[in-house]
Amino acid sequence: MLNRKKVIYVPSLRMKKGELEGLFWLRDDVADCIIPLLIVPPAKERSSSSQESLFAADKSIPDVGGVLSKYWVRRQVFVDPRVLFKEYGADKAVNWLPQLFNRALNLGVHAIPCAGLATLETMGVAAFKAAISGRDGLKFCLSIQLGDMADLNIGTRVQDVLQGLGLKPSECAVIADFTDSDLSEPSVVAPIIRGALEQLQGFGQWQMIVFLGTNYPEKNPAKPGQTFTCARNEWHAWTQAVRFDPSTAQQMVFGDFAADSAKIDFKAGRAQPIRHSRYTTTAHWLVVRGEAEGSDYEVMKDVFERIVTSEGFAGAGFSNADAYIYDVARNNSPKAGNATTWRQVNTAHHITQVVADIATVRNIPISKIPTAPAGVQQDLLGV
Repeated sequence: MLNRKKVIYVPSLRMKKGELEGLFWLRDDVADCIIPLLIVPPAKERSSSSQESLFAADKSIPDVGGVLSKYWVRRQVFVDPRVLFKEYGADKAVNWLPQLFNRALNLGVHAIPCAGLATLETMGVAAFKAAISGRDGLKFCLSIQLGDMADLNIGTRVQDVLQGLGLKPSECAVIADFTDSDLSEPSVVAPIIRGALEQLQGFGQWQMIVFLGTNYPEKNPAKPGQTFTCARNEWHAWTQAVRFDPSTAQQMVFGDFAADSAKIDFKAGRAQPIRHSRYTTTAHWLVVRGEAEGSDYEVMKDVFERIVTSEGFAGAGFSNADAYIYDVARNNSPKAGNATTWRQVNTAHHITQVVADIATVRNIPISKIPTAPAGVQQDLLGV
């Protein structure tokens, strides 16, 4: 049975193991409020040491369903296969793309195809049409870049693509993609976002209209031992654009790239990951970077202690990620994880924070996690 609740948030993720573990860590009442947008990684990333436990090497196409069935079963998820067209051939996609989505559905993963308008116009719609499932009311996710919104013929282009897919707007989510936009001044970009969302409303009754963007920097802004505060301008711009309050239309949905930049970079990870945490508050990210010297445990214990003592710390009961942070900082837990764990913590806390911020306005109840005796929290979290 599909777990369904009012969708209020779409985080875009790169299917890194830490991100998937972060999704798995979410409490049910938080997970019920989101539909993640997962970008399938290319072959080089899928075969990297950090990802090889996810993707089996003996599959003819990436076993997205097999991966997600371990982390996100009986839930909806948007899947963007953009990088696979170069690997397996866009001209042959009608043969392999439906297999990817059918496999996921058969494993209980409600995978919904997601593609850009320009991609569909270039390669045609046949492969995606064959990949659409008739099981759910939400069948497709169409992404439109801001630059295309300025085209006087954009309405006709959208109509033609939907007609080719055999879909109505009411069966689709549409994304207003502000990935490449400068969000440094929310008050400046908010009217542009508002105009784009209103323009999309004029094209039909979409199930949801998603704004997607981020102000998170591409490079780590903190120096060793430093805490850097970065404004969540995508959040500020969206709330201004939709005039966010209890009366805001339900189909207006916020989206970002979780605790990461919008740069889709699947290069192999650095030999020595930067030891830091990206902690989301209602208005900012705290980028807390560890010292250059010391063991991972010593450095990350200090990082998490600095988060716990900051004004923005949400409390150990806010999420599993916050419980982990507190356990390392204060309960003398024997380990502080690795780069995958730190990404897991970043992802789980960020998603919980965004859902909580929106749920407060939408009057959706979100629970706290139960407390655990000092020193046993990590055992309960399974890390």
